[in-house]
Amino acid sequence: MRRSFAVIMAAFILLSALVPLSAFAAAPAVRKMVLNRDSVSLKIGGTFQLRVDIAPFNADRTVTWASSDESVATVADGIVTGVSIGKAEITVTSVSNPSIFVTASVLLAKPVESITLEDKSISLPRGETWEQIAYVLPEDATMQRPVWTTSDKKVATVDENGVITAVRNGYCTIT
Repeated sequence: MRRSFAVIMAAFILLSALVPLSAFAAAPAVRKMVLNRDSVSLKIGGTFQLRVDIAPFNADRTVTWASSDESVATVADGIVTGVSIGKAEITVTSVSNPSIFVTASVLLAKPVESITLEDKSISLPRGETWEQIAYVLPEDATMQRPVWTTSDKKVATVDENGVITAVRNGYCTIT
């Protein structure tokens, strides 16, 4: 009996030396998750890989992925796919600690196909203003407001509404 007890004890000591007790301990709780992007713009049919970093590094890495509107964007294992025009939120939630989650916005915009200006060329005396009108097609494109720029601010300026102001004599291009 003593001999078999000694053999069992020797086996236990040998095994405990080979397998640390920490191998049987539960993984620490997830404290933080961070996505590689806060927002993504996609085309219909386009994809993007979202990646999540989890802290601490040895926490349970099991997460769930969900889309707030699967008619706009779907997600599977972090791969987001654009489905239709609109906006959706992708949420990644820790399975071991559901109070920890992160989100990313996904936008699928209807692209602008063309912009036509009402006046192609104008001449303004110094100090005068002119409001340029831009026609954006298609009419239901997501971004209807053009971004205006001038090639030479010393000759003319342009504001966010397309109002051109002549500063001095010269030529410049307003786009």
